[in-house]
Amino acid sequence: MTHLTFAHDACAPNTPLNAALAMLNRHGLIAGATGTGKTVTLQTIAEQLSEAGVTVFLADVKGDLSGLAKPGEPKPAFEKRLAQLKVNHHAFKAYPTVFWDIAGEQGHP
Repeated sequence: MTHLTFAHDACAPNTPLNAALAMLNRHGLIAGATGTGKTVTLQTIAEQLSEAGVTVFLADVKGDLSGLAKPGEPKPAFEKRLAQLKVNHHAFKAYPTVFWDIAGEQGHP
């Protein structure tokens, strides 16, 4: 894998964007209003980096990204989005995940 691919409707509706893996650095910021797809974008990038063998650290106070730990399930809205992006094959899968816990009570101390 040499590129990450993700959708960004604000720039080009229904057109995937590509980012060269070699051009990524250690820090990133995804910002926007509520409901604009920040979490999904971050999750997509993290999944693809994991597929490329890159370790990813995500600070997720609310737990929105905990879904990376288990395979997703097909839902009508997701299937519709895949069709819009012309993605013909998609496999739900889990990604290696370690939950850090400052108190050391429910995760890695």
